[in-house]
Amino acid sequence: MSRHLTLPQLCDRFPDDAAAENWFVQERWPDGVRCPSCAADDVQVRPTRKPQPYRCRVCRRDFSVKTDTVMHGSNLGCRVWAIAIHLLTSRPKGVSSRPRHRDLGLSYKAAWHLSHRIREAYRTDPILCQGPAEVDETYVGGRETNQHADKKLRAGRGTVGQTPLVGLKNRPANAIRVAVVPDNRQATLQAFVRAHLTPGARLYTDEAAAYQGLSDDRHARVHHASGEYGRGPVHTNGIESFRALFQRGFRGTYHSMSPKHLHRYAREFEGRHNHQADGDLQHMACLVQGMEGQRLTYWELTSDWTALPCASSSASCQGMPMLPMPPNRWNGLAKADRRTHPHDTQGTPTARHAAGSGAGRGPEQIKVFEDEAEAGRKARDLARTFPQVEVVPCGTGHAVLADGCPYLTNGRVSLQPMPSG
Repeated sequence: MSRHLTLPQLCDRFPDDAAAENWFVQERWPDGVRCPSCAADDVQVRPTRKPQPYRCRVCRRDFSVKTDTVMHGSNLGCRVWAIAIHLLTSRPKGVSSRPRHRDLGLSYKAAWHLSHRIREAYRTDPILCQGPAEVDETYVGGRETNQHADKKLRAGRGTVGQTPLVGLKNRPANAIRVAVVPDNRQATLQAFVRAHLTPGARLYTDEAAAYQGLSDDRHARVHHASGEYGRGPVHTNGIESFRALFQRGFRGTYHSMSPKHLHRYAREFEGRHNHQADGDLQHMACLVQGMEGQRLTYWELTSDWTALPCASSSASCQGMPMLPMPPNRWNGLAKADRRTHPHDTQGTPTARHAAGSGAGRGPEQIKVFEDEAEAGRKARDLARTFPQVEVVPCGTGHAVLADGCPYLTNGRVSLQPMPSG
């Protein structure tokens, strides 16, 4: 049987939601169903209790195969998820949300959210590359000359206004590492190389000045400006081939990639390249395993992270980022609670409320997780936004700190450091 899955074979493999759900269960828990909260294997199976047919006898929580994954809270059936995963993994240049929403019978917003949640499941191998490796960068975005007059930056030519993307190819494993970087300066690009390549490994780049000083005895360069594109093993053709594929996906399939979501598109192309030797079902199974512990709600996908003024006198709290509450969550508060949640003229929490001042606020109290595993899952969610997230003992449970500030019961991060004791 071919390792590629045709559409008729896909329909035969997943004829209905039940078959797709069984496949997800088998791939997520190959050694038997385990509770996502406490990892216990003492699980009661209740086929008639949909949509959560499992119950943990240890922590007494109901769950399903979607719990604590990117599918968490999704109303889409498992068959739709399986087909969507196959479409994204089997197209070398990806598939945009426009044809996806027509093929799957979804709204455009649902298809767009579905695509980003699948991209979130790709994971980068943390093991350093042994080399030899190739490194090159590219730029994503529209050209300055093609933009409207009121949108031009007028800060120069070439790559002005575009987002740099740097990639590294490990030749022995044919593996790609890609990252979105803020600029193309020497310190930025060399930091990326050192973060993914073993010290002393052989490295091949072009003649860009940003790569000068990278272990000169093991670093060789090709001079594209003089027409040289290869000198024996010294070339960057492998990473440039990946760059060309990414640019064809950008220009021919997606047409636009916002800098806010560019890291997910880069992760998609990176993961698809690294799994190209696998069969389609094996590639899909790797994505299912990567879904665990990942969450990406539509509000998190579309909202902007803001920073409100800090009411604390501590200078370390000034300008600290926080996650604002969704408007529907504020409108749904009870009247008694609403009196303790003042708003400013824009309908967002005031600085006093955001700073978490006062006592006996109900929904404003510090969130303490009785289960350390649950606190760890929340910490992973906050780690996508805050550079330093940790779980610390607090009373009879565990608290989550993001940059030294506690996670509150209303789902936000306070701007005032957590009191000692």
